[in-house]
Amino acid sequence: MRPLTIFLIFLYALLINIGCTTIYTPKPSPIESYKIPDLTFMAPVSIKNTQTSNEDVDLSYSNYTLAVNYREYTESVITLLKDELEKRGKTVSDDAHKTINIAVIDISLIPFAGSYICQIDLNLGAGNGYLVGREASAKSMYFRKAIKYAVADAVIKILNNGEILRYLGE
Repeated sequence: MRPLTIFLIFLYALLINIGCTTIYTPKPSPIESYKIPDLTFMAPVSIKNTQTSNEDVDLSYSNYTLAVNYREYTESVITLLKDELEKRGKTVSDDAHKTINIAVIDISLIPFAGSYICQIDLNLGAGNGYLVGREASAKSMYFRKAIKYAVADAVIKILNNGEILRYLGE
């Protein structure tokens, strides 16, 4: 092939990738049981999505744009949290007196040494007025796995939060 043809093919491939937007909402993946402490509380718990924004936010990474919706990502965290609680014999009910409030407030995807680091910032609250910010993160060669693992890390951080566990055990 002539150098001009190779250059044009390369340029075409580059141009079709610039400005591409991908939409990805992670599906829950199981968490290794050793990462979550024994849950001794018995009261049913309600888990609320307190993220009010339902708009897509563009997240740039490499030559792509990822459209993320903080409300949907909060739902992913909640779904996995419910699964993990139910797996451990806990009751999750919308009308329970004990409440955990969760809102994903920021997501970043950072290319790093041939892989991606996903950081998820979330607000975590309890029905007793307790409110704290937490950061969950994970690294993978694939951005989808980095996001999925960061969602799992968010659930691990919630279920290892001493104040939340104390509140649920009161």
